[in-house]
Amino acid sequence: MSSRATCEAVEPPRVPLVFISKVVPNPDGDLNGDGVADSRDDEAVTLVNEAGYPTDLSGWSLADNVGVRFTFPQGYELKAGDQVTVFGGGEADFTAPRGLGLNNDGDAVHLLDARGAEVQVVSWRRATRGVAVVGR
Repeated sequence: MSSRATCEAVEPPRVPLVFISKVVPNPDGDLNGDGVADSRDDEAVTLVNEAGYPTDLSGWSLADNVGVRFTFPQGYELKAGDQVTVFGGGEADFTAPRGLGLNNDGDAVHLLDARGAEVQVVSWRRATRGVAVVGR
């Protein structure tokens, strides 16, 4: 007796290829472009989308060892190959309402997806003024 089975190929779910590319916990200039160099407001976290498709970052957040510092708004999509920077304050597109709170003497930034699952962590022991901590 012979039987033939058929099956349909199921496309695997898309895994977001969004990651923290750099963190500037101890800025030495006006990184957010608001005309004022400020050690709190010019702290920065940059994300990159290496996926070949846009990634919906609605509800994704950045946290440190204290708690969530920034959450992307509903409907925000990071285009394929693009990057976005979140600043501690100032007049940039994305700023943390109460600052990023990055400590120069050791801290970590956690990238969390919309469910709160950790996507990546970037940590440092000591932040040199003006030097970025590379995430990936």
